[in-house]
Amino acid sequence: SKEFVSCRINLEKPGVLILSPFIGAADLMQEALMANPYEPNKVCDTLYHALTMNSAEAEVRMINLRGREKGHDLSQWIQGFLAHLHNVEASGSDTAKGLESIQLKDFDSILDKYLNAPGWEKLCLLLDYDGTLAPHGSHPDFTILPQNTREVLERLSGMSNVFVSVITGRSIPDIRNKVGINNITYAGNHGIDIVHPDGSKFMIPMPPEVEEKAKWLLQKLQTECCVDGAWVENKGVVLAFHHEAWKEKGSIDPDKKEKVLSRARELMTEAGFRIGMSDGGLVTEAKPPVKWNKGNAAIYILRSAFGVNWSDNIRIIYAGDDLTDEDAMEALKGLAYNFRVVNSGLVQTVADHRLPDTKGVETMLRWVEQYLQSRKSS
Repeated sequence: SKEFVSCRINLEKPGVLILSPFIGAADLMQEALMANPYEPNKVCDTLYHALTMNSAEAEVRMINLRGREKGHDLSQWIQGFLAHLHNVEASGSDTAKGLESIQLKDFDSILDKYLNAPGWEKLCLLLDYDGTLAPHGSHPDFTILPQNTREVLERLSGMSNVFVSVITGRSIPDIRNKVGINNITYAGNHGIDIVHPDGSKFMIPMPPEVEEKAKWLLQKLQTECCVDGAWVENKGVVLAFHHEAWKEKGSIDPDKKEKVLSRARELMTEAGFRIGMSDGGLVTEAKPPVKWNKGNAAIYILRSAFGVNWSDNIRIIYAGDDLTDEDAMEALKGLAYNFRVVNSGLVQTVADHRLPDTKGVETMLRWVEQYLQSRKSS
């Protein structure tokens, strides 16, 4: 694996490294894709991911891998080994915390090692909104950013060594109104639309027929599927079919529910849109037929802000709460420290750590603020 990385000198064709999680290099070479050889379906998925990977993501991963190998030579290994011998302690302590709550001091063990790496100049916070910064409300309009979270986020965004971006499924006007902080980057519709603090914008190119098909689909969904409290949110080229009202037992006949959901999915497919789920499966989304998600958006935002060779200059923290955020965590695996906001240890995630709720995210942000202040004064 190290020889492969050392040979990838042509970054126009960087290649992708795939490792088994059971080999020793896997712990260090986190930018590689991991595939358990005893799970054939996962191996197939990983191979497909590698073969179809966005060139920008492949380039960033290989630059990080090569940069580490240049520094981690034999001399560095010997020095680290000898230093470890002098610091061996019998800790036996269990730092894992239950998902019920998390305290400020817990992040000393969670983030301290990642942020204590030398040489970086800026911390990038990439954050989802619904269910991450703000608790889910009964309606999207009722998902309100808590005042304490807003204040710490505003203070962080005002620090010269912090870069903040909110990456959400909401539209740009909606999320800017919800957060209300000017000097951060907003990515709406799962990263399809991006607006930077200086007003510059980016939107992934769309097939010319998408807008007309979205109008047709909106009318069909409203006519045929909006029953028993279900409704459609129009976010431009993305439509969200909200059926949160059906989550309570007895709110809708199960057969009717399955029939309406099936019809909604049929209409989305007929319009040529991709089908996605969010908010714990309570929202079915119709997304335009373009290969773009929060992972692509995260890589684009980082490259736009810091160029290609950013790995040694920045640290990245990503936090999100649902499947759309897993796309970003997958793209940033080994490049960032990822948090999944979920109050269960049973939910599968590629994140580095779980946070129980939005209060945990606020606590993490307050810890980051204190850490940066102490780092500046030291």
